Amino acid sequence: MLLGVSVLLLLIQAEFDNRELIAVALIVFGTILDFLDGYLARKLNAVSENGKQLDSFADLITFGIAPICLIFYSSLCGHSIVSLIAITGGCAIYVIAGAYRLARFNLSDDTGFYKGLPITIAGGVLSLYCVALFYFAREQHSSFFLIFTIVILILLSLLMVCKFRIKKL
Repeated sequence: MLLGVSVLLLLIQAEFDNRELIAVALIVFGTILDFLDGYLARKLNAVSENGKQLDSFADLITFGIAPICLIFYSSLCGHSIVSLIAITGGCAIYVIAGAYRLARFNLSDDTGFYKGLPITIAGGVLSLYCVALFYFAREQHSSFFLIFTIVILILLSLLMVCKFRIKKL
């Protein structure tokens, strides 16, 4: 959760070089820590309902809200009200799908499988995609990147709420 909040604070701070790449690195680092956290909790038999809920709150901030802030920081919205509404809608769908997926996970029995794409993976993919946005979309302000970003947001959202099974590591 600390890494996700750090990303949010980093993006609203005064300008300095490469802050968007540092934000992406923090989210990727959060992915590694999230994996290790769950692995150690299971190995040490330290799994609790409270820990499960806190982990989901941390995941929603770090892999739901922080990547969305990176999308907004990429300046895809430009000055068009249509692009702002489109990106806002895609981002809202992504966060809602992520929250729904986490709630469904918390209410399910641990069967050794995930149902749907974990928000950790979705947030990592979205954050790495933002690297491309920072280097290419700012230069061109292309409607291609706007449409492609909305497609990625909706695709990741659908994958999170789908019920296909992924074996846990």
